Amino acid sequence: MQKTIENELPPQSAEEKRIRTFIDIQLGKQGKNLSWQQKKAIIQKKFTKVLIMMGLNVGFVLFFAISFYYDITQLSTSWFNVIIVFFLINVLFSIYQHRQLKEATTWIEKKQNET
Repeated sequence: MQKTIENELPPQSAEEKRIRTFIDIQLGKQGKNLSWQQKKAIIQKKFTKVLIMMGLNVGFVLFFAISFYYDITQLSTSWFNVIIVFFLINVLFSIYQHRQLKEATTWIEKKQNET
């Protein structure tokens, strides 16, 4: 007869461990005590926040690009390039985080339907 520990989780794939770790990081210490619905709600709030940040970053890139193209700004080319690169890197990180949050939401929905 095999002993089972209450907190012991069933064996997980590497993909499931990665998603679970991402969710734990996003939820922090409070995440362990939350229900699946609460976890999903918090992840979706973060999802919305990332979309807003991505939109703002794209807006800034467009603003600086248009102002530079029409010679509205007094920025030198090097400062313009630094600003554009900075905001484009922010957009890329936001896209990555958006994808991760979407994947985490899907995983939570799957786990919620299993229980």
